[in-house]
Amino acid sequence: MYSIRLKPNIIKHIALEKHINQGEIAERSGISRPTLSAISNGKTCKYATVKAIAEALEVDVEELIESRDRR
Repeated sequence: MYSIRLKPNIIKHIALEKHINQGEIAERSGISRPTLSAISNGKTCKYATVKAIAEALEVDVEELIESRDRR
């Protein structure tokens, strides 16, 4: 299994659109606030964590993941 990096500021952007805060996202996803903050600031995480965040935000996983140029 590999680590995934989220798009910069994507959690904050979606949370603002949906009028929810980081504490609510943490509670909904089952991820601690410090861990969610670290991921929001560029720390990599596992797919299961990304999936939990996506479900908490009610978005597709692909919306959160930073794409890589694969040439």
